[in-house]
Amino acid sequence: MKKRKIKYYEALQIAEAVSEKAFDHLTRPFKIELSKIAQLIYAEIEVKVDLFYLEKIGYAVSRDKLIVNIKHLKFEEEQQAIAYGKFLVPSTYSEGVTVINDDWWEQVEKIRERLNPLLIKQRGLEDSLRIRLSDKLTTTVVKAWPELVPFINDFYGESNDDELIVPFENLLGQFLPMLPAPKENENGSSS
Repeated sequence: MKKRKIKYYEALQIAEAVSEKAFDHLTRPFKIELSKIAQLIYAEIEVKVDLFYLEKIGYAVSRDKLIVNIKHLKFEEEQQAIAYGKFLVPSTYSEGVTVINDDWWEQVEKIRERLNPLLIKQRGLEDSLRIRLSDKLTTTVVKAWPELVPFINDFYGESNDDELIVPFENLLGQFLPMLPAPKENENGSSS
């Protein structure tokens, strides 16, 4: 690993990756539930709206992520459900759709009540790590927290393979038997 100073934005991305990995086993079940709700809402929209026609005339675009904003008639606060996959979104400038549905809103609210405290703790870990990593040398960080090596290597596109590299001749010598030198024929050429 090269010795380099971790800049603020680099620390932010590394800290985000670490905190997401640390909390993934806790947050994933809730995110899956939210994704299912988003997909159900999308299925309802597909039944009511010809998205392929909208795409043909330029009012829908293909996206890898669907954001569904769910509004309630009584409350101003929107709830959000996200799904990943291939979706036709009836908008050319956003990844989402907005629906008004009290039942969906209440379902998402129940999930969010359990998910949001975990996301707040995840964000706290991310902020704390970002502060501790920012303006530090990678070698210092790795010495203090060897668990962060894969995250730092992923970010900088490096690996720890430097320690594994040996001269190629030594590697060949371990696996190939020594071959006798070629014999010369009567006419002086080797065979």
